[in-house]
Parts: sequence; structure tokens; C-alpha cells
Amino acid sequence: MFTGIVQRVANIQEVDGNNESRTFTIQFPKGFFASLQKGASVSVNGVCLTATEKVADDRWKFDVMLKSLLACW
Repeated sequence: MFTGIVQRVANIQEVDGNNESRTFTIQFPKGFFASLQKGASVSVNGVCLTATEKVADDRWKFDVMLKSLLACW
């Protein structure tokens, strides 16, 4: 069971995907992920997302396997 501490609230800006994975574009408070790097793993509501692309200083794209998302529901 995930028992992490909530650090920030963010907004999902866009969701893309296919039958195997989803890509979330998430906007965070400015400066929150100043040191985040591509390939980093970030837990969002207990689901492990992989940082794939920096869109802007406050926005990143994250990939997640559909099987991981379905396991949480």
C-alpha cells in the first residue's frame, strides 16, 4: 500500500495514449520540479509515472503502462 505524503497538487493538462500506455501532461507549481530529469520516476496517487519530456518550466510529460493504471482501480 502506498503511504506517501502529499507534497503538491497538480493539474493534468492532457492525456494521450493507446491500448498499452498513456502519456499525461501535468502542470506543477512553478519551481516544484526544477531538478527533475528525463527518466525519473514520480509517484502520482500511488501510480509510478516515468518523466519523458519537459514541455515547459512547470510542465512535464509522463508515461505509464495501462496495466499499472488498471491495477489501481
